[in-house]
Amino acid sequence: MKKEADCLAKIDTESLGKEVPVKRIDSELREFFASDTGIARASLMNLAIYSESVDRVARNTELIQELTREHACRALLIVSQPGGERAVHSWVQAHCNIGSGGEKAVCSEQVSFLLCGSSADMVRNIVFAHLDADLPLIFWWQGELSEVFEERLYSRIGRLIVDSRQWADPAAQFLRLSMAAQSDGAEYIVHDLAFTQSNQLREAVALCFDEPAALGEVDALSKAEICYSSGHRMTAVWLTAWLANRLNMELRPGQSSGDVYTFERSSGRNEVFQISLEEDVDPEATDCKTPPIVRVNLSAGEHGGRFDIIRSDDGQGEAYWSLKRAIPGRAQTSDLWPIRSFGDVGLVGEILMRAGRNRMMDELLPQVRALLTL
Repeated sequence: MKKEADCLAKIDTESLGKEVPVKRIDSELREFFASDTGIARASLMNLAIYSESVDRVARNTELIQELTREHACRALLIVSQPGGERAVHSWVQAHCNIGSGGEKAVCSEQVSFLLCGSSADMVRNIVFAHLDADLPLIFWWQGELSEVFEERLYSRIGRLIVDSRQWADPAAQFLRLSMAAQSDGAEYIVHDLAFTQSNQLREAVALCFDEPAALGEVDALSKAEICYSSGHRMTAVWLTAWLANRLNMELRPGQSSGDVYTFERSSGRNEVFQISLEEDVDPEATDCKTPPIVRVNLSAGEHGGRFDIIRSDDGQGEAYWSLKRAIPGRAQTSDLWPIRSFGDVGLVGEILMRAGRNRMMDELLPQVRALLTL
């Protein structure tokens, strides 16, 4: 019992709502919605957040509360603690949107679990026993993939959200995901938050070449520089793979090392394209306010065009991308592109809104794995 008490003492339960026995979860939720005729239960999906870190409990509850403002769901928050006495503690609460008159209107459920002495079968049984039936399962795995990530779990997942920024060895983790995807029971779609972070940068790069004169410089591009914020190298790697893919380039492993990658046009014209990565260390940076990519520079040689995407600030706290095109024989042009939030809520919300097969990430993954092994 002492080991179980030690497990419970590690987490801050204040944000988790009302503690109830596992067998009372469904009846407790029914009583909640029956007690107030002015509210309605809403659920379009199951969203499970899995973590083996006790430090994220309060923050994950905040994330669920923010996500349910736009995405009605049954949210399962699972905190897994392997080793020690086996025990399950559970809590329930509801996150309600407020109507125009200030009254509660539509509510989503959150069911939280602390699994002491956790194992793969315990996690699997808890998740599957408390899903909202017939609704898809989006599984947000936080941190390193552990032995809990096994076929009997991921065979039931519709979308798997991971974050390669948190991985000590991204190459090994992506290999594990690729091997799992080849198994008969795997049908899930993978989303990496580090890749999702690159969405608006990819849009900004494409915008640089929306003019006919700029588009004519694409085949002459020979160099790119990507400056990324501390802790966001994986987003820079995804952007590197995307640039090479769009320019139809193949990696030259023997001429690439560290943060300098050399590519060759697959057309066989013996033309090379070099991409270099540089870390920008900002002690005041935060995930929500500082973009993962600070600057992207593209150039077509000494006498060719140059395209710059630079994070700028209007002096009043509003940030945006400054897109500049310098093409020989033409006046320099520029555009402004808004910077969206880079926090986890915005990234996961974007995944839930876009849905789709995430084919671009699948297409780029072999290239990303090759870059990570250099």
